[in-house]
Amino acid sequence: MILRPYQTNLINATRNSFRTGHNAPCVVLPCGGGKTVCFTFMADQHIRINPDNFVWFLVHRQELVEQTERTFRDFGIPTERVLIGMVQTVSRHLDRYTTPSLIIFDECHHATAKTWLNVINAFPSVPIVGLTGTPALLDGSGLGKIFDSIVIGPGTAELTRDGYLCEYDYYAPKLTD
Repeated sequence: MILRPYQTNLINATRNSFRTGHNAPCVVLPCGGGKTVCFTFMADQHIRINPDNFVWFLVHRQELVEQTERTFRDFGIPTERVLIGMVQTVSRHLDRYTTPSLIIFDECHHATAKTWLNVINAFPSVPIVGLTGTPALLDGSGLGKIFDSIVIGPGTAELTRDGYLCEYDYYAPKLTD
């Protein structure tokens, strides 16, 4: 698995966040930047460091479960020590799964929801990584109640300029109020 230079920098910055005493970094990278790829790599490295480690890679939609499974498969990364699942399901059956040594949450801007908090509160000493392209809640509040540091990757303009994302047209409905 060969990461792009900015992805390697993002992984290194996340590791540095852990090294400096943080337990829950929120990692920001725009849509299409390869968050799943980066943290599939991190999950694999976490298990290689200690074969007894177990990673939970949790998402909030079935399509993201399939995307994550495909990413592990496409890069030939074994999933015997990885639970790829939906937060909603896992949070209701915490006792059914191997205890994690690392939890990765995709789309972590949802992390203040009850099901997410059930997982986080069940394993207070387990490090977590949150992945998002939008590090704020719809009400405009931040995620500082969950995450203790923020790791910011390159933005959409930089990724487009460097040829990693294509130009796009953006459409949105007109808002009246």
